[in-house]
This record gives sequence, C-alpha cells and structure tokens, in this order.
Amino acid sequence: MSSINLIQLENSINKNKDLIDLNLEKLNEDFLVDNFKKVKNLKNTELRKEFNQLCKNKAESKTIEETSLNLENKKIFFCRENQVRDIPPILNPIFTNFKKLYLMGVPMKNSLIHAIHNIVEVDFLLKGPIQKEKILDEFRNKIVLELDTLFKTYNYKTKKYKKSTIRDNLLSSKVFLPQTINTVADYFDICLLVIDADSHLYSLANDYNPNKKFVVMIRKNNTYQPILNTEGNHYFEPVILDLIENVLKPEIDIDKTLHNVLDMSKNNGIEKPNNGIEKPDKNNGIEKPESKDLGKEKDYKLVDLHKIAEKLDISIYEGSGKKKKLKSVLYSNIKEKY
Repeated sequence: MSSINLIQLENSINKNKDLIDLNLEKLNEDFLVDNFKKVKNLKNTELRKEFNQLCKNKAESKTIEETSLNLENKKIFFCRENQVRDIPPILNPIFTNFKKLYLMGVPMKNSLIHAIHNIVEVDFLLKGPIQKEKILDEFRNKIVLELDTLFKTYNYKTKKYKKSTIRDNLLSSKVFLPQTINTVADYFDICLLVIDADSHLYSLANDYNPNKKFVVMIRKNNTYQPILNTEGNHYFEPVILDLIENVLKPEIDIDKTLHNVLDMSKNNGIEKPNNGIEKPDKNNGIEKPESKDLGKEKDYKLVDLHKIAEKLDISIYEGSGKKKKLKSVLYSNIKEKY
C-alpha cells in the first residue's frame, strides 16, 4: 500500500475550486481562527515602570532589616486630623512593642490637650466633636482651679512661672507656652516626652520622675500628636529615656535626679499628688482642717473655701440657683460645721 506525501496532498487540494462545508468533530477550539487571541505584550510605558517599581518596593519592604534605615524612613512624619498610621520606622528601636503602636492625628487647635486626653481617657477617641469640646472646656476650668495647689506642690515659683500667665494661656490660647505644658503634664501626674519631627531632638516637658508613667508625643510647629497603643495601654516606663538616647539626641540635657515634689504638707496643708497614671484628685491639696486649725477668713482664697465646702458636703450655691455664695457667707457655713 502506497502512502501519500504532502506535495500530492497539496496538488489534490488545489484542483478543487468549489467551497465545501465539512462537518468536523472533536476539534481543539484553541486552534480555531475565530478564537484566536493576540498575545498582549506589556508596553514599556512610564506608568508600567512606576507600577513595577511599586511592586519592587512592596517586596523589599517585607524583607528590609529594621536597623538599616534609608533617607526616606529616617523622616518623622505627621498625620492629618483623624488619620492613623504606624509610628515612623526611625523610632522603632525605642519601643519594644513598636508593632502595636500608632500615631494619631488630632486637630491643630488645642492639639496638646486633645492629644493628652486621647491618652488618659480611654473613650475620648469615640466621642463626637461637641462632646470633646465640652470635656476640654471642663478640663480648662478644673486645672485653673488647681493652679494654687500645683504651684505649691511643684514649687513653680523657683522656675519663675506666673500663675496669671498660665491661667490666661489655658483659657484663651490655642498654643500653649512651655510653662503651661509643664503644668498640664504635672496635673495628670505623668512625664511628657516630646519628639520634634523636624529637628529629631527630644525633650521632657516637665521634671523627670522615675515614679511616674511616661507618655510620648510627636511635635511639629507647636502641634502635638500622641503615640498610642492598640491594646489601650498608652503609658511607658522610665527606661524609655535610656532607649531613646541610643537613637536621638536631647534638645537639652535631661536632669535625671529626682526633684523633691515640695515636702511642705506639714506647713501648708498641701499633699503631693499620687504617682499613678490618673490626674490628681479634685480635692488634692486641701486637707480638711481640724476645728482648732480653721484659720481666719482672710487666710483663705475663695477657691480654697470651695474645696473645703465640697469635702464637708456644703453647697457653694445660694439656694437652688446657680449664683455662688459670697466668700463671707461660705466661710460662715464652713465654720458652723466645726
């Protein structure tokens, strides 16, 4: 039996001039002309180059050594309001739990007290703008009433702080002076560690005290943003000062000697605020006087009488109204209790 070759097959096909419909079965559809698709080669465009670079950077970021910092991740960036992002990589060596930490964007107006309330009040972040403003207004009023106590407790006169300056700054300014920031940190009984985003220098806003908890904020152009923890514990141990020394430089040398927080309680009835993480008690600083120790009316300021009256469950208001009692009237009410 003879076989047919390709030339014979071609000649046989060429002889046929008519179109013939053939019913073919079990054909591979990938080889049919109707299903042919041209291979799309990726064009070498600028957009393609940028995409490739992004993919490359993404892959490299997974394996990059945490200790090898390039120019970009040496930056200390800031957040927009209500934005949340990881802390800057340059700060990672400072914290043993840096993967749980994040930076929180707060309003530029009154940023310091916004930031500090995000730290000390667990549910502050969940409140609306109106509720937050109400809390901040109440805070200003409370700390102003505590200024006398704070000045005596922390001996601010040796720092040449002025009570009137701090009071006005708290009540009417959007940007706080250093002495006001010091007072706010002491009010909450914390040590405030501040890292400047531009200069990469750090500083303590108040005196060093190893018995207090530390909080950390980033500062840029008088705007403060807090470093928070995903687990809700936003405080750090004093050892953080030793760790940060290996990464950044201090704005000024920090005196790590423990300053005496005015041991004058025997002479003036002022108690030292507790060393916990909560703010001082609203009655802190005014001891309930014994009857024989109740001084004359002129020895007390109205704010002191308010605190004594509160301890004795004496109303500072006249009747059921909102008008406060005169100093002489309130003093008489207190005296009747002794």
